[in-house]
Amino acid sequence: MDEKRERARCSNTKAPKQKKLIYARYRNRMVPIGYIKDNTFYRKCQSSQLYRAMGGSLGLDLSVADQLKAEGVLFLQVNIQDWENNFRISLSRFISLAKPRSFYGIKRLHLPFAPYWDEVSKREPHKKPGKQLNITTNFKEEQQ
Repeated sequence: MDEKRERARCSNTKAPKQKKLIYARYRNRMVPIGYIKDNTFYRKCQSSQLYRAMGGSLGLDLSVADQLKAEGVLFLQVNIQDWENNFRISLSRFISLAKPRSFYGIKRLHLPFAPYWDEVSKREPHKKPGKQLNITTNFKEEQQ
């Protein structure tokens, strides 16, 4: 009886779509480079990781691009943490415009952020509810 209840409970719940980690080879080991959620591949980096010779682009291994296509990914979104910017492009556009470069025997696609990627709006800073003080008004009142 408990097994039937457990099966019924599990089949009635809708679990949120999980993130799928994507790995790439780095220094002879596999490391996570981002994740897929819904139809978008998300990745984070620092500006120091960008390839300056290609106008500040972030590389994507050709094998990873093929894997993302097979997974049904439609968009790439990159968060450059120290710039606090998010950039987004369709996977098909990225693949058609990117230039292949070979790094340590691995073919990698590069496409500069400007002018090809769209900047995604930043998150609004969290504002605490409450009275907002107008400092200039309060200062003038004190001087009178």
